[in-house]
Amino acid sequence: MRGLLLATVFGFIITGCQSATPPVRAGLARPVVGTGAIHALRPIVPEDIPPAPIPAIPLPKVWTTPEANKPWPLSLREAVLIALRNSDIIRTLQGDQVVASGVSNYDPSVLDASWRATGAIFDPTLRIGYIADKYNQPPSTFFGPGLAENTRRDDATLTAALIKPWATGGSTSIAYNPSTGYLFFPQGSSGLFNPNYSSNIEISGRQPLLRGAGIDVNRAPIRIAQLQTGQSVWTVKQATLSLVRSVEEAYWSLQAAHSALQAVDDILPFIDDVVHIQEERFEEERTIRAEVGKARAQQATFRQSRINARSEAVKQELLLRNLLGLAPDDGLTIVPTSPPSRVPLQLDSVALMQIAVNNRPDLMRQRLGIRIREMELLVAENGLKPQFDLQALYRTNGLSDNVGDSLSMTLQNQFTDWTAGATFSIPLGRRAARATLQAAELVLGRERMVLRQQLHATAHRLGDLLRQLEAIRNSYDQAEIRVRETEEWLKGARGRYEDPPPGADGQDWLLLALNDYLLALRTRADANTEIAQILARYNTLLATLEEAQGTLLASYEIVLEGDPILQARSSPLNIRSDLVEPLNWDLDAENHHQNSVRK
Repeated sequence: MRGLLLATVFGFIITGCQSATPPVRAGLARPVVGTGAIHALRPIVPEDIPPAPIPAIPLPKVWTTPEANKPWPLSLREAVLIALRNSDIIRTLQGDQVVASGVSNYDPSVLDASWRATGAIFDPTLRIGYIADKYNQPPSTFFGPGLAENTRRDDATLTAALIKPWATGGSTSIAYNPSTGYLFFPQGSSGLFNPNYSSNIEISGRQPLLRGAGIDVNRAPIRIAQLQTGQSVWTVKQATLSLVRSVEEAYWSLQAAHSALQAVDDILPFIDDVVHIQEERFEEERTIRAEVGKARAQQATFRQSRINARSEAVKQELLLRNLLGLAPDDGLTIVPTSPPSRVPLQLDSVALMQIAVNNRPDLMRQRLGIRIREMELLVAENGLKPQFDLQALYRTNGLSDNVGDSLSMTLQNQFTDWTAGATFSIPLGRRAARATLQAAELVLGRERMVLRQQLHATAHRLGDLLRQLEAIRNSYDQAEIRVRETEEWLKGARGRYEDPPPGADGQDWLLLALNDYLLALRTRADANTEIAQILARYNTLLATLEEAQGTLLASYEIVLEGDPILQARSSPLNIRSDLVEPLNWDLDAENHHQNSVRK
């Protein structure tokens, strides 16, 4: 009968659960991610999914080629400051695309909070508990193997403890911890307090002597969290340097695009005059129709060039606006006003490398990573030791039929207990500890090799930038000669074309003069465009060189809030000399110092 009842109840539960499940309707198959493995796809009814709310963020205007835009003169420093002001999510330029770097100014704050949370491992803990029991069991109830137990009783226990962990690895506590603080037998009991109140005060401590002992080992998690916060700050600074370099690159590219557009605009009046002159000469039968067509074809070519130059200028402005965090269109057209640098540089490669070693965020971050691995190695070495702990406890007790007398007896320190001893344990073979130690040693060695490689790559990067700067500077010198000589050529070609010398009025002469004049016009536009692009490239390389050294912000006299370089200079992280001696670099040398590569 009992089994039939259980089966009926179990069947009712199953039937009820099945009937409570709504029928599955057709819907979208979407992944459902659980806390463990990824669940299989299951149908989800679209009505069960509420529509996502539209965030209350003003949408930027899309650029629509407004012709009534007002010019906005903008210096390079102003552009950098605007970009930094709008850099909660840091953007960088990759080719002709602006991308989010995945780094934000919130990252160090997040890790800083984690660091402070880790630092709380040595905070004292207050623990309080209260438990009350009431027993009313049938007569002849037994406790254990044939031991009679009071079938009716009330008891309650109040406990409290203040526990303080220490950086040495030990801990101390003071506690009020009676086994049963209150006990009452409703049926009475001879020879005992009824009720009775027991109390005690315990002072205990534990201190490891081998594994888990030592301030450095126990503070390692806090130190590691602090170093990881420092790494995050360096990561943000590296992304910020990349942002500023990207702003410079976009700024100079925009200026070069405006110069190319201006170069075409300067030529268009001349080519219009050529078309007009050729049409007059054709009416006077001094030239043929083919020469007029040639002039008009060149006019159309220059107008096409202007359309392309205008499009390129708009493209570069949109890239710059994207980096600055501005809307694509706000009724203004950015006009760069800062002149590009034309001054040649005299650079010391040894000084450049020394500055890079002391300022590059990736090198500083890697040095912090080595310190983290050293702390982990310290913990792994400590884990190889046996567990040997000292323990001690001192307790004073009280007992009475009321609370006050019980506590008074406890404080009189008449009835005391104490415990003292030591425990020792060690895994035989210690295979897990040895493997953990070996892994920590290998990881530390790998991090040191990564630093060596980064130093090696930095030297090559700086060397390549110096090569490019030298080549672009030499190219600029030749471009200056080309622009200057093209101007002379254009003057002569224009004079010969517009005012032919006596006896040179034949069609062959006019054809040669026309061809020479048109070629001079094209060469002048190309020369002015090319020198603007060379200057943009030269100034971008200067910014890239300072980014490679980690000094790009210092060149603008900009200091980030909480800049880690200031802390690093006040308390430098020394690196073992064997990491740098093979490359002949002394990280502590002071005989080569350079604040900025810019003159």
